[in-house]
Amino acid sequence: MVRCLPLLILCVSLSFAQAQEVASSADTLRVAQALELLSIRLDALTLAAGEPDEAESAEALGEEVEEGDEEEEEVSLASLFTLFAGSLEEQDAALVTELEGVLEGLESSVETERTEEVQRAQASLNQADALLVPESARTPTFQAALLAHLLLQEGGVGESYEEAANGETEAYKVAWAGLGRTK
Repeated sequence: MVRCLPLLILCVSLSFAQAQEVASSADTLRVAQALELLSIRLDALTLAAGEPDEAESAEALGEEVEEGDEEEEEVSLASLFTLFAGSLEEQDAALVTELEGVLEGLESSVETERTEEVQRAQASLNQADALLVPESARTPTFQAALLAHLLLQEGGVGESYEEAANGETEAYKVAWAGLGRTK
C-alpha cells in the first residue's frame, strides 16, 4: 500500500493537469469563437455599406417599420463583446475601452461612416485576438473545433442561413460574411 502512494499521487497530479488544460482550451475556444462571430458581424456591416437598411427600404415601400430590428443587432454585438471583455481587461484595459467605444460608435453611426468604424473595430479585434488566443492554441485541431463552432453553434453561419430563409435580410448578410470567413 505504501509503495502505491507515490504512483497514486502522480496519477492524481496528471489528471488535475489534464483537467486544467482542457478547461483552458475550452475557455480559449469560447473566446476565439466570440472574437470570430463579432468579426463576422462587422464584416456583414460592411456588406451593407451603400445599401439602404431594412428600415429605409420599408419606409420607401410605405410599410410599417418594426422598432426592434436594429436593437437586435446592437444586442448581438454587445453580447459577443461581453464574452471576452473580462479576459481582455486583464490583459489590456485600454484596448477594452477602445473597442467598447468603437462598438458604441457603430451603433450611433450613419451608413456612410460605418466603414471607417468597422475598420477600427476590426483592428482592435485583431489586437484582442493576439492577446487572448495564444499561438500554442492555433493548432489544426483547435482550428477545426473553432470552425465547427462557427458553422453549427448558436449565432453561427447555419443559424444565420436559417433566419435568412425565414425572411430576415440582415441574417443573410451575416451568413454570407460568415461563410466567406470559414473558407
